[in-house]
Amino acid sequence: MNKTKEFFENEEEARNLLENSKKQIDEIDNDLIDLIYRRTSFAKEVVFEKQYLGMEIYDKNREKSIHDKVNKLANVRILMKKS
Repeated sequence: MNKTKEFFENEEEARNLLENSKKQIDEIDNDLIDLIYRRTSFAKEVVFEKQYLGMEIYDKNREKSIHDKVNKLANVRILMKKS
């Protein structure tokens, strides 16, 4: 027996939910692209500012802190989903 049939009242409901889910995924994809573009724009500005100030462009400590922050945020989200 297909257990997924228990989640929907009928095929029409399943198709409607599928289309809605696809639309939401498309909206999230658009938001992600916008955010990546914004972040990239700021990163480019940082490069120009550091060059002007005579600073090294790559900052190992900053890179590590960003990775640590992202990992922490991801782990918090995972823990929130489990509870």
